[in-house]
Amino acid sequence: MGIKIRRVFLAGIFTAIPVYITYKILEVIFQFMDQFLAPVVQPIIRHYLGFNIPGLGLVMMIITLFLLGLFVTNFLGRALYGYFEKILLRIPVVSSVYNFTKQIVQTFSPEQRSVF
Repeated sequence: MGIKIRRVFLAGIFTAIPVYITYKILEVIFQFMDQFLAPVVQPIIRHYLGFNIPGLGLVMMIITLFLLGLFVTNFLGRALYGYFEKILLRIPVVSSVYNFTKQIVQTFSPEQRSVF
């Protein structure tokens, strides 16, 4: 009985940890976008619309990710991305983290081949 309770409890922990980490990462990204990009865009929106848009960081993040995807899927973007990746892979600790993160993303990617 005690072993089953322990197993169920550990399953709950191992389920909650990735969800929590994902939430925190998204929270940091949204706060970054709100903190640094929204002050530039909010005055323009306020001028034309007459009010602020809450959650502008989310909208800016979606637009930024789309533009990044657009950039890395063309010839020049792929070349620059490859150059940037070679630089990252030469830095000892950064290369380990980058490779680990890239493998995780590729594992959950809907396509088996590289997006780039």
